[in-house]
Amino acid sequence: MENVVRVLSTLAPKGAVQNLAGPFEAAGGARIDADFAPTLGLLDRLQSGESADVVILTREGLDGLAAQGSVVAETCVDLARSYVGIAVKAGADHPDIATVAALRATLLGAKSVAYSRIGASGIFFAQLIERIGIAHLINANAKIVPSGLTAALLVAGEAELAVQQLSDPPRLE
Repeated sequence: MENVVRVLSTLAPKGAVQNLAGPFEAAGGARIDADFAPTLGLLDRLQSGESADVVILTREGLDGLAAQGSVVAETCVDLARSYVGIAVKAGADHPDIATVAALRATLLGAKSVAYSRIGASGIFFAQLIERIGIAHLINANAKIVPSGLTAALLVAGEAELAVQQLSDPPRLE
């Protein structure tokens, strides 16, 4: 029987996992069978009974799975910190997001904002715009993608701003 490690991971560490898999396998480690999906998609799959040897999720996702007994709480460790950024089309001025007031003005001044429905960055962004009281205004013209790189909507001219995890590769020029 082939020695395989099944990995279910959010999108943010995809590059790192893929870069490490080859050398790990070449050094005599098991073959890495990795599947990458947005946070809520993975949570749905895991809660529906899909299993994995390694699960890479947000801290909140792991804590929820541990509370349900789906993962062993003592095995949960923080691997990385991922930030959320605002992307603009190549050549556009960088938006002012240095303060809450500046971010609010930038978002309200944009023709449209793209963000993910089920990825960690989109979940965070939806909570943020709700908390600062502009969700209804932003969502009126938002381009909410089910999953994937929101920056693709910048390149296509469908959005003026895109919310994306900084660890995701946003270069789509």
